[in-house]
Amino acid sequence: MMDKHFCTCIDTKCADHPTNHSDGCDPCIRKNLGLGEIPYCFWANVSQITGKSDYSAQKFADFVLNAGAEAKNNTRQRLAQVAKTEAQRFFHGRVMKTEHNIHDIIGHFPGFEIEEADKMWCAAFVYYCCIKAGYAIPIRPKECRSCHLAGCLAWEEWAIGDKRLTYAAATSDFVPEAGDIVLFDNVCIDHAHDHIGIVIENKEASIIVAEGNINNVSGLIEREKDAHIRAYIRMPDDYEYNC
Repeated sequence: MMDKHFCTCIDTKCADHPTNHSDGCDPCIRKNLGLGEIPYCFWANVSQITGKSDYSAQKFADFVLNAGAEAKNNTRQRLAQVAKTEAQRFFHGRVMKTEHNIHDIIGHFPGFEIEEADKMWCAAFVYYCCIKAGYAIPIRPKECRSCHLAGCLAWEEWAIGDKRLTYAAATSDFVPEAGDIVLFDNVCIDHAHDHIGIVIENKEASIIVAEGNINNVSGLIEREKDAHIRAYIRMPDDYEYNC
């Protein structure tokens, strides 16, 4: 039996779930092929699903088409969902003498190799989630003077320069919502705008944030609404960058 597995299926009581045996995904795939159904993980990769009983291929095709149309109108909500899922995949840099698994994250940025990215990939994680959620953003919008969006400062430059985005200082009356981007000061390297994440949930005195590079790993973390929060960035739904 496996204590940990990347499987996103929430039905852990199923005998074919990878946590209940040592055969990986094979039993689940074999069962679904026999029934003519699509495994849960494929559905979850498209969009959040609840209360579904028909997992047939035809229903999955309909689900994909409907999710695509809905995603354009709810891109920010989709970003929160994607960020929450991706943060819990345990992406990591070079930790405990292991090889990193952030190829897909830093791969968006040509020349941003692991030697530079290790312990410095929080902004690249945010960009990775934005693209996966359906936002159309170049790696370096023209508003970014300092660097591409693998750097936290670039996100601030872009948000301030592109008037379609909302840039709200933490000292304002702005109320963060799921799918907003949050910039931090003095969290990782005792420096202004040194960290960034995606808001998953807003609470009275804190926020739940999906982040890359929390001590060189991804995860969800609850952060107090204190002086470490520099600002929030909000992208409108269906935002597409036009230079």
